[in-house]
Amino acid sequence: MFEIEEQLRTLLRLEFWGNIRLAGGVWVLLLVGRGFSLFQVGVAEAFFHVVSFCCEVPSGMLADVLGRRRTLIASQTMFACSAAAMMLSQSMAGVCLAMALNAMAYNLASGTREAIT
Repeated sequence: MFEIEEQLRTLLRLEFWGNIRLAGGVWVLLLVGRGFSLFQVGVAEAFFHVVSFCCEVPSGMLADVLGRRRTLIASQTMFACSAAAMMLSQSMAGVCLAMALNAMAYNLASGTREAIT
């Protein structure tokens, strides 16, 4: 019983620290500063949510099939690719690609946490 309680405390700490995203909204300011309109920023945000919605269930299954450690590594790799794509994007298509990568990375991490729980 003690082992389960310790695992729950560890999961709660992971959720707490993993969800503090101080720079979460900075991408909006950066895109506006780069010349994108608020409408385009809204389209990119909507694209993020559509991709996230479509990938939520498969990401949890992927954690079960590939293993949780590999899926978390894939998630962090995709977060890095998303950041690079966002930095290098000059068009709306590039921004949408970065948002799609970010959504898939978020879902891989989320699905893995749910599989662990």
